[in-house]
Amino acid sequence: GLNGSAHLGGQLTGYASFKKTSVDSEWQVGVANQISKNVVLDVSYKNHDYDLGDGANFKLSGVGVGVSYHF
Repeated sequence: GLNGSAHLGGQLTGYASFKKTSVDSEWQVGVANQISKNVVLDVSYKNHDYDLGDGANFKLSGVGVGVSYHF
């Protein structure tokens, strides 16, 4: 897979990732905001495709929001 991030200014960091295996592929883009020294707010969009074989596929995608506290 591949992933990368870039400082967007202020306390914002943008990121993107891509992963591919023989049975699935996944990509994600998002932005993290360092709200304080210990708190990060993260908003992202993720798409995950599964190949179940015999032409059957399963797809998950959507927006994610998370808050983390580092101590």
